[in-house]
Amino acid sequence: MVRSVPLFSACSRCVFRTFKRFEKGMDRLTGRVGPVFVGLAIILIGGCAITFFDVVYPSVFLDPETSWLYFLFGTFTSVYLVWMFSFHYYKAVTVRPGSPLDPPRPYIAPRSLSALLPSALRFGPFRNLSTRGKEDTRRARAIREIQAAQLERAAAVGDASASSASSASSMNKESRHARADRRARTCKKCLPVDGVRPPKPERSHHCSVCRTCILKFDHHCPWIKQCVGLHNERYFLLFLIYFSIACGFAAWWGWKPLMMALSFGQEWPHHVPRAFMLLLFILAAVMSVAVGVMAIFQVWLVMLGESAVESHDNDWYRKTAKSRGREFRNPYHLGRRENLNYFFNIGPGRFHWATVLLPLEIPPSSDGWTWKKIEGWEQFSMDYEDELTDEEQASDGEEF
Repeated sequence: MVRSVPLFSACSRCVFRTFKRFEKGMDRLTGRVGPVFVGLAIILIGGCAITFFDVVYPSVFLDPETSWLYFLFGTFTSVYLVWMFSFHYYKAVTVRPGSPLDPPRPYIAPRSLSALLPSALRFGPFRNLSTRGKEDTRRARAIREIQAAQLERAAAVGDASASSASSASSMNKESRHARADRRARTCKKCLPVDGVRPPKPERSHHCSVCRTCILKFDHHCPWIKQCVGLHNERYFLLFLIYFSIACGFAAWWGWKPLMMALSFGQEWPHHVPRAFMLLLFILAAVMSVAVGVMAIFQVWLVMLGESAVESHDNDWYRKTAKSRGREFRNPYHLGRRENLNYFFNIGPGRFHWATVLLPLEIPPSSDGWTWKKIEGWEQFSMDYEDELTDEEQASDGEEF
């Protein structure tokens, strides 16, 4: 019985290492198939758009019996929806989500579409199109400056906390000081840049596919070949909204042309084959529901002031705090309406709400380092040692 314990421990380690190898393999595969997903999305969306304007649009809105008001409505809505979801998908793909390696600024340089090429194909004129690696070394000095500034700020916050709460217990003082040190923490999973660990500001998480930390990380999406983060999450959400509406629009008005396509004895006066109309209707109907549910879920997270990762973490925080007789509140939940305004960067002192209805390049409200929080958030937050981060598992070559 005693000998079974080391055997069980060895088997556990073997299973864990096998799982980690499988996980790393899946991460590498996800990164490599990104261009395939983007290309497939462009082909499917483009083919459906061509089919819509070749079959559905003339059959419904260019019919001789159609009124001019009906014609204007169909023309404007069709062009507007295609324009909006195409623009926001392009921005979601080309705008980098943002990394702590990037200097704080309202806008972040977009990545080239050629960066979607696999690294093996970057030769000749494509050699200098890589979006990673070369910039990191130049930013090592900036990282040191950021870390030094964060350490100074953390020390100042710690001194202020200690002087203003002299009557508090020593445990609370240490907790407040540790909470201030979060602004100076570094990522243990990111590769060092000239021997310097990159900083890890709050709400940032390490992406194992991109192999770097992402500001306000939500999730990694292979359909845009990068993460959804601070700088491109607005475009990603608006793409989901407009694309689901466009699919519903195409499915609604595509019923009559679908019946024409299924009437094989009737003449087919369009350029695309009948099968394309059937494919358009099925894809439009399915995607309007699937993408619509995703859009509603993302909007709900925005209204709660959470990302997808934070939603999972906050559920654990609430249960843990309740078991200890405490209450946890999301420090970034400013109210549902204010959360929406803050996310879309609209409202008093920001951009007009009409920018949501236009294809415009709008920066995020935050720089990714500082965030608006509810008043008195400290008393409702978790202790520093209880916080869930992606540093809970050891990095390569490090002890757990």
